[in-house]
Amino acid sequence: MPRLENYQNIPLVQKRPLSCIPAGIEWMLCYKQVVGIDFSNFQERFDLEGNGVLPNDFDCVPRAVMYQYPHVKLVKKDFSGKPGAEKLDRIRELLSQGKPCLISIALSPQGGWHIAPVVEIDEKDVSVLYTRGIRVPAQLEKIPATELVNRHEKWRGGGDILWLDV
Repeated sequence: MPRLENYQNIPLVQKRPLSCIPAGIEWMLCYKQVVGIDFSNFQERFDLEGNGVLPNDFDCVPRAVMYQYPHVKLVKKDFSGKPGAEKLDRIRELLSQGKPCLISIALSPQGGWHIAPVVEIDEKDVSVLYTRGIRVPAQLEKIPATELVNRHEKWRGGGDILWLDV
């Protein structure tokens, strides 16, 4: 069962309403102990949407982070239109390699999504660090793999993943 070891040693706290992507990227960088990063106001700087600059998505925020920190490599893959099982297989592969990743989780059939780091995956569940409020530590949440596949294939949004390639 692929799992990020000692993930619980790195707390995830989302500091702003729209900053789940900056928070997730910050968590991945801390988890992998990437050096040369100013974490003092990371989420505030890279909350592009909250700052009225660009949307907070898996294109704009990683591009801004990699521009500021060229030694960081964030990779996005969009699985929209592909079977949800392919997305889960890629997550399984990344965790097996010790690479943290963020997934986009569709929240309703009409759209909307939340971003969360995956810390463990097995045949039955995908375990993520799920934030449920601002400045509240994320909690481990197990989402049935069948539910994620169903949301991926039938609901709008939630098709991509982002990982730290180290």
